[in-house]
Amino acid sequence: MSLNFEIRVSPSLEQFLTTRPESVTAKCAERMTSVFDRFRAKQLYNLSGGKLQPRTGRLRESLSKPEIGIGDARVEATLRVGEGLGDYPSALEFGAGVHDILATKSALRFQITGKEFFRKQVHHPRQEMLRYFYEPVDSAVEELGTALHEGIMEAFEGK
Repeated sequence: MSLNFEIRVSPSLEQFLTTRPESVTAKCAERMTSVFDRFRAKQLYNLSGGKLQPRTGRLRESLSKPEIGIGDARVEATLRVGEGLGDYPSALEFGAGVHDILATKSALRFQITGKEFFRKQVHHPRQEMLRYFYEPVDSAVEELGTALHEGIMEAFEGK
């Protein structure tokens, strides 16, 4: 599961971006990084007990650092979580209906009221949406747009 932002600019700003990309890149990357760091911290909190009680920590550890790129009159930022963990990240984010889980190794291990169980298959109840990943992003979209605008304007004004 990954998150991507792409912002297109006006033709006049496009010409500016293509003639002085290094100044724009530096200013925008600096501002975007601070915004991304704040909502990445919220995502880490969500994955550390805020919304999800971690068992192994693999989902939390899979949260990438932001990748920020600028070029061809667009600004793009990517943040990923859950790569290589199958459907698990999206089932927690968006919820899932009742489903069966089959062991890929010898058995599934889980606890119920402190007692440990081992099974080859379990019938999992409905999973509610946790919104651990996108909720912080939703609240930061306007802030991110403002940061990009300010970064471009600073570079344009030569600050």
